[in-house]
Amino acid sequence: VSANDIKNVQDTWGKLYDQWDAVHASKFYNKLFKDSEDISEAFVKAGTGSGIAMKRQALVFGAILQEFVANLNDPTALTLKIKGLCATHKTRGITNMELFAFALADLVAYMGTTISFTAAQKASWTAVNDVILHQMSSYFATVA
Repeated sequence: VSANDIKNVQDTWGKLYDQWDAVHASKFYNKLFKDSEDISEAFVKAGTGSGIAMKRQALVFGAILQEFVANLNDPTALTLKIKGLCATHKTRGITNMELFAFALADLVAYMGTTISFTAAQKASWTAVNDVILHQMSSYFATVA
């Protein structure tokens, strides 16, 4: 991804992450579960589909994404963060790339309705998400 993509993603994520814990974590997860029955079912099956458990997962999601965004300038660190995420999901049997892709796309859609979001910023998120998803897919393919 380009330096401009990194800046766009870091700038827009910073706006959302500033209020992630207090506002956006639960709102985004409620949207995500409403938008994807498959994701909702996966969380319910894992016992984290509602209440405090869902809120905790939403907070973890934000923290993980914060780590990804903070390390966009460091490909080695980013790769290690992505591998860590994949490893924890692999142990729980969650390796369906369509679900991860949907969640990241739904986050971009959510951001588009909650913060000022230009077409260039959206394109930058798409580029970054593509890199993340490619690395995740490669990891899952090697440990399958």
